[in-house]
Formats: sequence, structure tokens, C-alpha cells
Amino acid sequence: MRIAHLKIALFVLVLVAPVAVLLLYGAVESYGREHPEFPAIDKMLRGKKGRMDQFGDAVLQRSELTKLAIEFRGWVAYRLVGFVDTTQIVSGEDGWLFYRPEFTDARCIDEASAAAALRRLAVLVDMGRAAGIDLFVSIAPDKSTIYPEMLNQRMRGYWRCREQNIATLRRLMKRWMPEMIDHAEALRAEKAAHPERPLYYFGDTHWSPYGAAIALRQLLVAVFPDRPIAAPQPTGETRGHRADLSKMLLLALEEQVATLDPAIENDLATLNRDPDGYRTVIAHDSFYAMLMPQLRAVFPDVRTFHFVQDSGELGPPTLSANRLIINVLEQTLLPRILDSHLNWNTPMMMAIIKRSTIAAKACRNFTAAGAGSRLGGEDSPVSIDLPAAQPARLPCLRLTLAKPVASLLEVMLPDPQDGAFEPGHGFLYRLAADKRVVSFVLPAYVAGGGIRLALSAAARPIALQAIEIGDVDWADIETADR
Repeated sequence: MRIAHLKIALFVLVLVAPVAVLLLYGAVESYGREHPEFPAIDKMLRGKKGRMDQFGDAVLQRSELTKLAIEFRGWVAYRLVGFVDTTQIVSGEDGWLFYRPEFTDARCIDEASAAAALRRLAVLVDMGRAAGIDLFVSIAPDKSTIYPEMLNQRMRGYWRCREQNIATLRRLMKRWMPEMIDHAEALRAEKAAHPERPLYYFGDTHWSPYGAAIALRQLLVAVFPDRPIAAPQPTGETRGHRADLSKMLLLALEEQVATLDPAIENDLATLNRDPDGYRTVIAHDSFYAMLMPQLRAVFPDVRTFHFVQDSGELGPPTLSANRLIINVLEQTLLPRILDSHLNWNTPMMMAIIKRSTIAAKACRNFTAAGAGSRLGGEDSPVSIDLPAAQPARLPCLRLTLAKPVASLLEVMLPDPQDGAFEPGHGFLYRLAADKRVVSFVLPAYVAGGGIRLALSAAARPIALQAIEIGDVDWADIETADR
């Protein structure tokens, strides 16, 4: 009997100990990941399935005991064994740490899906520029893209397909988004010229201050192509930096990084000669978050939005922006286009298409391009030929629906190089049941070619009362009412 009571007491102690430690010492920091949420108390008391496990996990993750366990495991793996292998971090060569998600679980890129995704983003960028937005998209490379030689050469399985994926993605970017600012190009060139200057931290996912300064100048050259920009200059002094990957392991690793000449960095603010009221919006991942002091100095009236925290707020700012800068991390580029912040139905991307419909108020010279057609699914698209445009003018499309219904319209645009229609090379627009007339300003390369219209597969066919083609002057778009 005493043994049974002892077992029960030990069992209760195991259950209560984490809670007691949490009450005594408070919750510890999340060391690089979000703490799991506590379950609703009513569901837990009603014995809902999995709620006790959720409660236990929430307590343990906040407990000093878990912190000590992670700290001990990280110290043993990094200091004694010499190799870290967790769900988020893996060791490279010479003490380098890499963020495991950038290896996409060793999966190779599906080239057809990636090409379609890039085409969809390319059309949205083209539509934004046609609607009067000075629009730039940049990609911040993963650390292994710039330092592939620092991947662990004895454990190639965890980064299988990595080199192939890097090459495939950039080949597709060159083909479908040639104007994308690929910061890997500038960083690779700088690495070749000055291999002794670290461009990334060895224990962090991000670029170093010097690497960030190189990328910033690449962006500024694209935005202000006619302005001279001085190169960054290390001062010869260093400062300490506690890297994010080492924080996640609870290791006390501090890297010494070179500081930059502040006078040269402060001079970057003189590049901007935007007129009063010129509105710049920046939507970004964590890499540009490191550049916020410099970006705010260059664009003093800028509005900045982090994709993870602020993407839902991007609609109205995009609708009124003169300049839109979108920065995305390499490992998140395709997932964001397909499923999240760069998808066509997000506030920012829908605002870009809405800008096109607003800019179309300035369109003129409409002529009939067809009538009596019925919009159906992708298997029976409506094809429309567009005449060649006059210099400094863009083509416009105006549709008059006989009986509008809520539907999803896809407007397919031709490939700028060969005029072919490729999967994904178009934009989507939600037709409303109370709106009979819909107009868009289209990119210049559409003029002299054709477009195709179709509805989503589940939609009922819609009769078109009129299809009209017009044009608009660039200057009229710039002053169109928003």
C-alpha cells in the first residue's frame, strides 16, 4: 500500500512540478519560437480531447525546466558533439548554423508550379506599374545561397536539392521576372571582391550589417538610377551581436561584426528628391526589418508593413501609394505567392488590381471589340485582339455585363516575349453582382496582341453586352483620382 501511495505521490509531483516552477520563476522567453496557447478553461474542465495535452505543453514550454533542458541540449550538441540537428537548426562547417526551413525538407522545386507562381506575381507587378505605381520587388537570399561551401559536406542528405533549387529558381526568375531585384547578385559579387568581409552571421539567419548595406545600395540604385551612391566602408572597429539561431539553442554565442562609416550611411538620405506628398510603402520580411533606420532616412514619409504582423493592413496604403517596394525572403517567395502574403486575393494584391480599375477612369477612345459573347470556363475562353498602341499610351479593356453575378474572372495576358498564353500569366478579379461595367488599364506589351477571358470552373456563364478596347496616356494615369 505504501508503495502505491508513493507511486501516486511521484506521479502528482511530476504533474505539478512544471506548474510550480512556472509560478515561482515566471515564464521564460520563447527562444525563437512562439509559446503554444493555453486551452480554454471551460473546454479543459469538460475534458475535451487533447486539451490536457495542450495545457501541459503550454506550461512546459514556458517553464524554466524546459529552458534548462534546451540550454543543456544545445551546449552538448554544439560544444561537445560538434553537430546541431533540430527541427529548426542544423550545423554547417566550422561552427556555422543554418535555418533548416531554407532546405525545404530536401524537396526539389516543382518547376511547372514555380513558373506559374512567378508568372502570376509578374502580371500583378505589371498591372501595378500600368496603374501608375512605381513598383519594385526584391528577394533576399538565404544564407546557403551565398555561402554554399559552409553547408556540412558530410551530411548532404539534409540539403539535398538545395543547389538545384537555387539554380532553378533564378533561371525562372530571369525568364519571368527579369526586373526583380535579386540581392544574391550583388552579394555574390561583393563576396568575390572582398571574401574577408562577412556578409552573413555564422550563427544567424540574416545578413551582417555590411551585407545589408550592399543590398540596400542595390535597391537604391534601382529606385534612383541617376544618383551616385557611395559604397559602404568598414571602420575597422567591431561590435557584438547575439545571433538568432544561437538564441534558439540558448547558447551564449556573440559574434563580432564590423561597423560602417556613419557619415557615408547618413549621406544616403540625400538621394531622395521626391516631391511633397509622394507616398512610399514598403512590405517586407525580416531582412528589410534590419534596414528600417536607413530606409526611413531615405524615404522620410514611408509606411512600412511586416508581412507576418501587418499584411492585413496593406490594402488602403497600396491603393494610395506612389511607390511600392516589396521584399521577400528567398525561402518564402514561392509559398507566399501560392498560399499567403503575395497571393492574388490578399489585401495588397487586390488593391493593385483595384488601382487598375481606378486608373481606367482616364481611358478614352473606346471601340467595340466584340458583343454577344458569353463568359464561360477555362475550356472555352473569350479571345480579344488589341490594336497596337500609340507611343506613351497604354491599352484599356472595358467589359459590360448583361446580367452580372458574383464570379471570379481571369484575364490571361500574353507572354511579353513570344505572345503565347502560359498557365498563371494573368490576373484574377472578383466580379460583383451589382456592377455591370468593369474596366482595366493593361500593360503596354499587351497592345498589338491579344488577351483571353474566362470564369472560374464553378461559375455560371455570364453574357457580355459589350467588349471595348481603349487607351490612356501615362500622364493621365498619374493624376487619376484614387
